[in-house]
Amino acid sequence: MQKETQEESDGSTHFIFDHKVFSVEGCYFTADRNGDKPKFLMPMGDEMAAIAIGSLRQEFGVAEDSSDGRLLDVVAKSLKHVQEIRPNDSIPQELLDGSASWSVEERHRTAAHARIKIQLATLMTGREDQVIDPDQLEQLADDPKIKKKVQEAFGLVAKKLGLAPDQKQEVINKIEQLGHELAYIEGLRERFESITDIPPKIERLGKFYGNQTTTREELDRVKVLLQGAIEDIETVFDIVDAQTCEIMTVLRNFKVYVEQIRDARDDLHRRFMDWDDVIEPWQAEDCRERSPAVEQMVKESYRLLAQRFAQTQAWGLMGRS
Repeated sequence: MQKETQEESDGSTHFIFDHKVFSVEGCYFTADRNGDKPKFLMPMGDEMAAIAIGSLRQEFGVAEDSSDGRLLDVVAKSLKHVQEIRPNDSIPQELLDGSASWSVEERHRTAAHARIKIQLATLMTGREDQVIDPDQLEQLADDPKIKKKVQEAFGLVAKKLGLAPDQKQEVINKIEQLGHELAYIEGLRERFESITDIPPKIERLGKFYGNQTTTREELDRVKVLLQGAIEDIETVFDIVDAQTCEIMTVLRNFKVYVEQIRDARDDLHRRFMDWDDVIEPWQAEDCRERSPAVEQMVKESYRLLAQRFAQTQAWGLMGRS
């Protein structure tokens, strides 16, 4: 991916265009769901004119093999990782070197490293347990007995990997990098909670709207759409967790698993960009009573969910997009 993209964009790390149309103040690129149908928006009087990328090439004579033409290809790929692109913006890191273009908090790094420590510790017992409840991770990882087993595990892992005793640092470096990659999964796991918080609110509202047919039916529809989407997202997390439980397998095939973790990260991040418009009102609105604002929120949530998710049976497992 990295080699292909750098060739397409002449090695540029920014969207620096030559054609004067891209210098129009206020112009930008955006796309429909999951980066499909990228388009160029620019001011036309009081309105924003939307031009499909194909039409843009034809209308303004942007040759496919020109510098601008190659950058437009990169724009289409980049809109799967960011919601909009403006001329002179940086090309997303996902396309440049595979890393994430967004950041995580220290608590996410702590949680990721805690998960790995637990797996290393259980490795010393001769088995690798399933992922432990997130609420227990930090407490267990700080246990002196666990810390001792982790230190012992570094030597055992080095031996199983066929490394010399003085090469233990190589194992430690891989563990550090694995924790760095999994921190993004932890950040996404936390973001997922804002989606799983919605069904209990629907149940609560259902009691208030039991005798109002229209809103109650819309609540039921939203609940059904949410259930399918939530289960599908949980599948991606389950796959990542199951794979990282097999810590020796991960370390033996390190590059492959890092790539798979990044695929899952990008897949989840794309999906959650679609959820922003749905999540925000549910976080802001008080769902403990009937109100016109709540009814409008439910109606709009159903419209967005039906538009984006109703026709999709599976929103892609790890490595699929």
